[in-house]
Amino acid sequence: MDLKALSRCSLFDGLNEERLKVVVGSLSEKAYRAGEVIVQEGEVGDELFILMEGEVQITKSLTLLHHSGESDRRDKSLLRLSAFAHPFFGEMSLIGKDFARSATVTSLTNTEFAVLKRKDFLRLGEKHQDIGFAIIYNIARVLCDRLRKANQDILKLTTAFSLALETGR
Repeated sequence: MDLKALSRCSLFDGLNEERLKVVVGSLSEKAYRAGEVIVQEGEVGDELFILMEGEVQITKSLTLLHHSGESDRRDKSLLRLSAFAHPFFGEMSLIGKDFARSATVTSLTNTEFAVLKRKDFLRLGEKHQDIGFAIIYNIARVLCDRLRKANQDILKLTTAFSLALETGR
């Protein structure tokens, strides 16, 4: 596994080359073809994925209610990720057992991943607490950033909804 590429992944911020070599022993590799679903929203997962090569799309199911009372389920594209900075997803599955995936991730191109399973992460953290702490800290940072963005998006949507209600009166 390419240590230099892994060192660019924010999941491993603060880990030197020696510590990163220890982490590599806990990682496996997976590859997907273009169009394949990597994780499915609602399914339980136990793996974190680090995008090493290729591009993926993250989608979330939306249920839209029509005036007729019928519902329509559609996927809303949230984000596209490329391997440039080696982003990761599936981090909640390392922290909580039996957590359902919050979105669907699909390969847009042929992709390659470094994969960390929960059991391997727990074993790594027990044996090397400094590495486990660094990874948990980096996951917490990412989750905080995502929560902050979600809060801003909720505020924008609430404001837009309030304005729409006021003009509709």
